[in-house]
Amino acid sequence: MSITTKNTSEYFSTTDLHLAVAVSLFYPLLSIENNSTTNRSSFVFERQEGLDDLVQQYWQNTLKVSPQMYAAQLRNVKTRMYESRRKSEINKIDRVRGGEAEK
Repeated sequence: MSITTKNTSEYFSTTDLHLAVAVSLFYPLLSIENNSTTNRSSFVFERQEGLDDLVQQYWQNTLKVSPQMYAAQLRNVKTRMYESRRKSEINKIDRVRGGEAEK
């Protein structure tokens, strides 16, 4: 079941990679959902106390994080994003091949 089908007030989602990286330093990244039409990824977090304040701090440029921790987390999130996209592409190919096998 896709998280986007659940109550969105329970989740925070963003397509902004850098915001997602900043948030993921403080809150666990639940999933990365790929939109094959727009080729964009949505980063999904469980909405917890303090998360909205953290997002405000990010946009107000008052959030303080270690540059080295941010850089390492950016690599981690990108790896997860590319792996998620790769799995989506493999699933799409498998569905197409499965449809051909049924013919």
